[in-house]
Amino acid sequence: MTTLLLVALFLAAEFYRYFGSRRGVILHLKADEFGASLNSATALVRLEDGKEIAAEVPPCTLCLGRLETGEEVRVIRGARGYSVDLPWFPRSNRSRLDCRCNRSA
Repeated sequence: MTTLLLVALFLAAEFYRYFGSRRGVILHLKADEFGASLNSATALVRLEDGKEIAAEVPPCTLCLGRLETGEEVRVIRGARGYSVDLPWFPRSNRSRLDCRCNRSA
């Protein structure tokens, strides 16, 4: 019974995060480094509606997603502002390719 309760709680939290987030594309990524370890990063993200926002990128998300300019991400609004998370189902790599083409032009 406890296992079912924990699984249900986990699923409820993930559904809340999924439906409470918005998709966007990273326009600019700035990592703050202290010595040999990565502390945090800040990203400028363009949302689907065209609005551009600044969001904090947790170090684990930055490393696990190998994030760079042009990547599609989820943005979640929290008490301290916006936070970047990896999308569950990336739509395509098209946004990444478009961004690289525009940058080299």
